[in-house]
Amino acid sequence: QMGVNEYICKRVKRFWPSEGGWFDCIITDYNPETKLHCLTYDINTPNESFEWADISSFSEREFKIQEGKVDISQLQAMSAGAAMASSPPPVVSLGTPAASI
Repeated sequence: QMGVNEYICKRVKRFWPSEGGWFDCIITDYNPETKLHCLTYDINTPNESFEWADISSFSEREFKIQEGKVDISQLQAMSAGAAMASSPPPVVSLGTPAASI
């Protein structure tokens, strides 16, 4: 039996019946008060999302822990980059074309 925080940084697969398939996510956090783990999907992409879930309530048919761990410091660096990359582009004023300056 793994300790609770050993799950952090683990890659997992979660089955969503409503979406009809398995989705990859990473356990990125744990709240000892609620006993919920944070599952982050599409990490470091514009579609990134997360949910807090009681992973002890999942059966093997809906939740699988993958081998190995993710380097969380790398992820945080990547997330910071992704956050910057996904920020809206600077507003370009529609003045005179640059070529005429």
